[in-house]
Amino acid sequence: MPTATSLNAADYAMAANSGRDETPRFQAAINDAQSKQLPLFVPAGSYHIGTVTITAPVVIYSSAGRAIFRGTPAQGPCIAAAPRSGGAFGQVRISEITIDGADSPLPANKLGLIDVSQIHGLTIERCILKNSRVGGAYLSQVTGVVTNNLIDGAAETAIASRDGTVTIDGNTITNSGNQGVQISRSRIGDDRSIVSNNRISNTSANRRGSGAYGNAILVYRAGKVLVTGNKIAGSAFSAIRANSGSDVQIIGNETAGNQECAIYIEAPDATDTYNGCTIASNVVRDCGAGINVVNQDYGGRRGVITGNQIVGSTNKRIVDGAYSYETWGTGILACADVMVSDNIIENCESWGIILDPTNYARAPGAFIAQASNNMLKNCAGGIVFCRNDATAVIAVGGNTIYNISGDPKYGAI
Repeated sequence: MPTATSLNAADYAMAANSGRDETPRFQAAINDAQSKQLPLFVPAGSYHIGTVTITAPVVIYSSAGRAIFRGTPAQGPCIAAAPRSGGAFGQVRISEITIDGADSPLPANKLGLIDVSQIHGLTIERCILKNSRVGGAYLSQVTGVVTNNLIDGAAETAIASRDGTVTIDGNTITNSGNQGVQISRSRIGDDRSIVSNNRISNTSANRRGSGAYGNAILVYRAGKVLVTGNKIAGSAFSAIRANSGSDVQIIGNETAGNQECAIYIEAPDATDTYNGCTIASNVVRDCGAGINVVNQDYGGRRGVITGNQIVGSTNKRIVDGAYSYETWGTGILACADVMVSDNIIENCESWGIILDPTNYARAPGAFIAQASNNMLKNCAGGIVFCRNDATAVIAVGGNTIYNISGDPKYGAI
């Protein structure tokens, strides 16, 4: 007899377009696929499910997203994966299915239409996740790949990874309520995730605030993360925001239509800091501010900002209830052991480059800021520097500055 190479969900009485709750039949099919170590195929059609759980290595797949999972009257649909007890397990693959949350509630402990914990070797590929009341894919302590998916209308975060190491590549993410992609850790540490080649648009900040939400890509407490090749448009706050992540690299991204600072490196309090960042070869258009590397007063330091193009930075009003402020309309604001070189900055409503190596934290040794070989055109001011303590070192040279404002509060340098 020939050996079976896969299982079919239809063989477990799981009926497409039945309108009934298919959760028990789908769960039985998953359990058998795990036990027999065979892939599980789901035929095209619409299926109503609640939460089904993966507890061992398995492959679940359909064809071209034509198996569509919808919720039951009790809850939205959720595919969850986690070990029953003990340590993590590996090799879970979910391919080419559609999950439509229809804005229905999920159980309180589920944070995504696909909710995964403690899996080594997860793959989510070519799926469609839409209309989630929470997130699209939520991953906790996971290593793996999330690639070539379409995620639309997640009320919270489209793809979130916490305390893991993941590659998030080639996804299309639209209309997220609070973040597009979030890489975070419970405490500061190396993460080594890669966020690459995604197209992210229309990221809102439904939770409001002053920048914790509303970012297309947020890196929080996660070190050695690479953010590269992403195309980002329309963010309530930043296109890319790295909060307390050391040695983050932000390279070769394109951003447009960001209400606040397009690329933001920060260490906003005394408990979380960063040491090192590289911001290179990005193209930034239409923002409230271009690139900020700030918060040396809490220990943030050491940045390279090179080869970027920033066009069209204007003062924009950010309003959150009674709290409101205007953005800076600047090109690059850089603090504490920073090198700003070989950038092109045009059409800034305020200064093209601001250098501030002031040692507010009174850390040992001098802070250094250097701006060299930059080209600035049609900005209100060229390069401004402040040195509020005697130890700071500032070097400005080799820059070309053209057509600044006649306002006496500005100048070339």
